[in-house]
Amino acid sequence: MSGSRLSAFLLLALANLFWSGNWIAGGAAQLGLQQRYRRFQMKTVDPVIQAAFDRGLAVRREVLGREYVDKSLENADDFSWPLQEYLTAHAWGATWARPGLEKKTRSMLNLAMLTALNRATELKLHVRGALRNGVTKEEIREIFLHAAVYCGAPAALESFRIAKEVFAEDGV
Repeated sequence: MSGSRLSAFLLLALANLFWSGNWIAGGAAQLGLQQRYRRFQMKTVDPVIQAAFDRGLAVRREVLGREYVDKSLENADDFSWPLQEYLTAHAWGATWARPGLEKKTRSMLNLAMLTALNRATELKLHVRGALRNGVTKEEIREIFLHAAVYCGAPAALESFRIAKEVFAEDGV
């Protein structure tokens, strides 16, 4: 680790120890801290990919919510962490962060595509993201109605069911 990265890591480590109230030196506490820090950092030396990850992390938190994103990163293990890195850098940092479409439009596209793919778990997450990005209940309804024509009634019915569940949970 270079001197400046080591200094930054040590400063972050001390801050985390202070904020968490975990003053146990060494052992499991130190290992846990290093793992938490590692999980929010890319494992690449490529500055372009690192920049995409950092940009993607900000966009991902904005659209999906900080709590959800941080929980996803915290729950990643050695097996699934590379996928978290890839999605954050490429889907969020290189695609969602592009200037060609507004986030609202990207959310609307996602709702239609996730309906077509019949991906219920991701659809629920992106209904919440769409609402954060300014998509209205009425627009969500129209997206699902339009998708019904091209994707079939079963896919649209499931999307309506999921959206109603989100609306009820979030008081929309």
